[in-house]
This record gives sequence, C-alpha cells and structure tokens, in this order.
Amino acid sequence: MIAQKDPLKVPEAMQALYDEITAISNAFCEEHLNEEYRELARKMTATLARKRPSPLVSGHAVSWAAGILYTLAQVNFLFDKSQSPHIRADELCKRIGVSQQTASGRAQKIRAMLDISMMDFHWTLPSRMDKNSMAWSIMVDGLIVDARRLPREMQEIAYRKGLIPYIHADRNRKDANDVYDRIIEQHFNEMRDLYLKIADQQPILVFDIQKQTIYAYSYQKYKSSLNQENQALLEEQYQYALKNNQMAVIFRDTEQGGMALYTINLERKNG
Repeated sequence: MIAQKDPLKVPEAMQALYDEITAISNAFCEEHLNEEYRELARKMTATLARKRPSPLVSGHAVSWAAGILYTLAQVNFLFDKSQSPHIRADELCKRIGVSQQTASGRAQKIRAMLDISMMDFHWTLPSRMDKNSMAWSIMVDGLIVDARRLPREMQEIAYRKGLIPYIHADRNRKDANDVYDRIIEQHFNEMRDLYLKIADQQPILVFDIQKQTIYAYSYQKYKSSLNQENQALLEEQYQYALKNNQMAVIFRDTEQGGMALYTINLERKNG
C-alpha cells in the first residue's frame, strides 16, 4: 500500500488563517460551483499554508480565497462557457468581493509558487481527470505514452514518482466491481431461482454482460474447457461456494474479453 499524506494538514500557527480563507471558498463553492471545487480549494489553501514562509500571511483572506478559486478555474476551464459549472472571470471576482486584477494577481503568484501548469493533474477536478490527456502522458524509453495503457506494475512506479494522479488499473477494477454489484442486485432472484432449479446437477452460472442473459452449464464440463491454472482457481472457488451455501457465477464480458468469478450467498435478501 502506498502511504498518503494528509493534504489538509496545516501548521498550528496557520490554522486560524486557513479556516478563515476556506470559510470564504467553501461558501462560494457551495453556492456557485460544486463539492469538487470546494475540496480542491481547501487542498490548495493547505498547501500554501505549509509553505515556509507562507504567502497567506500577507494580504486579506478574501483576496487569497479569490486567487485560489481563480487558479482552479484556469486549470479546469471554468471560464469557458461550454463547461459545467461555468462562471465568467469578472463574475467570480464580483461575487467573492475583489477586483479581477487582485484575483488574477494572486492566481499568478500561486501558479508560480506551486509550479502549476495548464491542465496540471494535481489541481484537476476528479470528474475531469480521465479527460485530461496531459495527466496520463509520460515518457517511456524516449517516447510519450498514455500511462493508462501500461501494465499495472509500471503504473504503480509512475504513481510513486508522482507522474500520474492514481493507478488507473485499480480504478478500472473498482468500476468493474461496481458494475457486477449492480448486476447482482438487479438479477439476483433470477440467478438464485435458476441455480436452485438445477442445483442437484452441480451447475455453474454464466452471466453475459452484453446480452444481459444468464446461462447454466454443468460445472465439470465448463471446468474442462478452461486451462489448468483457471481450472484450479475455479475448483477452489466452487468448492468454497458449495460449503457455504453459495452459488458460483461467472460474469463474461465479450467486448472487453474478460471474465470475473463471484460466489453469491443463496440466502441473501434482495429487495
């Protein structure tokens, strides 16, 4: 597991000023933007508060709150009317209560101090991260490649070096698990009823994700169609399912060319 530092931790001497600035940015984001901007604004404020010396001690809290939001707006194209949420630069400054010159000046100082570039993934909204190609472009053997297409081991190395925002392979795995959980929730009764109907034949169920269809196969015949390594895995999981009053279900994704094996409790309550 890769250790993570608390991004909101600030020195005790800076806590009151941090609270004052984030109270302003929190209120603005809650009224005009969203939770993602609010969290990034808090993170940027904490980062500036940890600088030695911190620039936040010079000037009014509202000007720093405006500069922080202005910086995040530039990175995430908030001023582009095609984006959602969207707000004009002059409107942001007016609503927060500073001149555009003040907010822009603070933003320029912040960008220089934190070395922030256009589309910098450290300050990109999570919902925009997968669309930010710059966040995933790294150099490998002299070539620029999309890190999302690299093996997980290489992604982990890139993440440890701070070259990519997270390990994309793990995010895909979580997304897949969410898909399987939703399918189980929606089709549990059908799966259980089919399994119980032919339980004495030792079936294994296969759910085709594209066709949204459940198939039942003889466990032994299905097992014989697999390679030796997968046979051993299936045997272990299938025997575990039998001992624990569960059914074994394989989710088959023909488009992605993948499969996932789940064991599901037959006594699960599904509403």
